[in-house]
Amino acid sequence: MVKAGKSIEEPILNRFWHLSQSPREMALTELEYAGMRMLEAFGRWTSQGLASGGGVDITYAEATILHIVRMQDRPKSLTTIARLLNRDDTPNIQYGLRKLSKAGLIAKTRDPARKTFLYSATELGVRVTDAYAEIRREVLVPLTDAIESAEERMQGAADFLQIMTGLYDAAGRVAATYLQDRPNANSRHGAAPARPGGRKASGPSKWPAPPAPPAPPAPRRGRLERGRLPATARSRRRGYRCRAGQTASTLPALRRARGRER
Repeated sequence: MVKAGKSIEEPILNRFWHLSQSPREMALTELEYAGMRMLEAFGRWTSQGLASGGGVDITYAEATILHIVRMQDRPKSLTTIARLLNRDDTPNIQYGLRKLSKAGLIAKTRDPARKTFLYSATELGVRVTDAYAEIRREVLVPLTDAIESAEERMQGAADFLQIMTGLYDAAGRVAATYLQDRPNANSRHGAAPARPGGRKASGPSKWPAPPAPPAPPAPRRGRLERGRLPATARSRRRGYRCRAGQTASTLPALRRARGRER
């Protein structure tokens, strides 16, 4: 039932927000969030499939590394693994490789042609990935029968995602190379506005100057400057005190002199 004063043509859902200010932005945002939700669902399925079929408890990131290492049963270097996964966080990949090696799923060997290491699946890793492929073939693949022309549509989606991956990489390079500096959103102060062409303005900034930092407190005089040693167990036991004008560098000589007097 429509309330009084409400038009039937007025939309109920509002899809415009800070990432969706135009129909093109709205479509792109819907695609991005659909991809993120699919990635989360794919990660849960991958971890559950390996746990059910192979009996191993590893994370989604480690599972993707394991399948890449097993791909075509050829040893692969760290650079090749990162390129196939389109990742640049090499330390995180190395951490995942160490965990898989500790679990006995992959083996690490030195490349005789280069000063690098190669990673390959062990017998346990082969059994685990084969068990995952079998449960995937029995559980997940039949579910795609409900999709009309599944092979053509999935291949088209894969090609489309490859194009979008290139566009995001290109946009990231442009943002890192050519975008001008902007004031920090968390602060009232920022850099001077940039001139056309990327050069910063030499004149006064339109932002107020930041307040001067407070002056550091005056240093306190130490005990040695006041003519007394720190109250350590050794100084208390000997009953030794520094005279006015003596420093810590003269203490060893004074102790030797006191020993000769005894």
